Amino acid sequence: MNNHSGLTGLIGSANEVSVWVEGIETKSLIDTGSTISTISQSFYKKYFDFLDIKPLLSLLNIECADGQLLPYEGYIELNLEVDGLPKSGNRMSDCIFLVVPDSNYNSTVPLLIGTNILVPLMEITRENSGEHFLQSADLHTPLYLAFRCLLLRDKELERRKDRIAVIKSAESGPVTIKPNSDITIQGYLDKEVPYHPVCCMIHPTKGAAIPDDVDITPTLVPYNHGGGQKVCIQLTNISTRTVTVQPKALICELQPIDIEDIHQVDTESSSDDMSDQVNICTESLTPHELDKAQKKQKRHYDLKVRGAFLRQGDRVLVKILAFDGKHKLSDKWEEEAYVVLSQPNSGIPVYKPCVTHGSDSEARE
Repeated sequence: MNNHSGLTGLIGSANEVSVWVEGIETKSLIDTGSTISTISQSFYKKYFDFLDIKPLLSLLNIECADGQLLPYEGYIELNLEVDGLPKSGNRMSDCIFLVVPDSNYNSTVPLLIGTNILVPLMEITRENSGEHFLQSADLHTPLYLAFRCLLLRDKELERRKDRIAVIKSAESGPVTIKPNSDITIQGYLDKEVPYHPVCCMIHPTKGAAIPDDVDITPTLVPYNHGGGQKVCIQLTNISTRTVTVQPKALICELQPIDIEDIHQVDTESSSDDMSDQVNICTESLTPHELDKAQKKQKRHYDLKVRGAFLRQGDRVLVKILAFDGKHKLSDKWEEEAYVVLSQPNSGIPVYKPCVTHGSDSEARE
């Protein structure tokens, strides 16, 4: 590029590092805005044409910064070593790279490392160097900037109480949900946090346009920032009234989750052994992390807690409120099942039941 005084400061330096793929040294662009990693077609043919390209059968649509779809042949898996990281954590095995067509840039910098590799590298560095790894680990500037960017995303997500995006109705018109029925509607993501691809769970959200007695079915959703993705939301109306969801109404939110291997517990072992197996999950947590997890679970539980709605004809048990003498081990409920006759005041959860003895009915106030 020709130097012109009017263009001073227009273009900065590229965030590039030296890497070794299968022992071959080359250059790679570090891109926290990319969710995938790529290798140029010419570099693949020159050094790795003995590896078969594994097809994706067009299951993955990759959008470039200009909105165009990125063509690719498939992917290969390579062992990677990155310069600029501590020696104890600068290697990764079986890194996935998409084989993409050549361009002016990747003809000289054949690799691009995205968050599918950067995030595991950062976690390895954190594990080896501690929580303050940005200060304690000997990181080269491109990797320091990349890891710092990823950490800022995590802090923003924590500030938003793990809400990675909200979901609003994508339906073109109002949707009606009849009492005691369920329906599936389309939703779109809004107020997204720039974050690497992650598996998320649909959760109720504060300030939603639907009432509390409309249940939202928890659903796993893959999150890809900026992809304009639509999600399906299953709503169940457990109330006795009709609920209407307007277009663009706030319905729920997405929260990222971690999926881990589940170890089968030996039910034939002693209770002490089983307690040890259960405690494995919490022993590695710090008091702060444990307290944070407990508060998050309470917040989600409280969103779902609500009273039951009784209707005429429902069978119920009546609690015994008065006892004679000692009653620690006594039944807390009357033996007879009652049938709800009516609810004198719809705003108060007080009902008039009756008990049926054969053909006779006895009402209680």
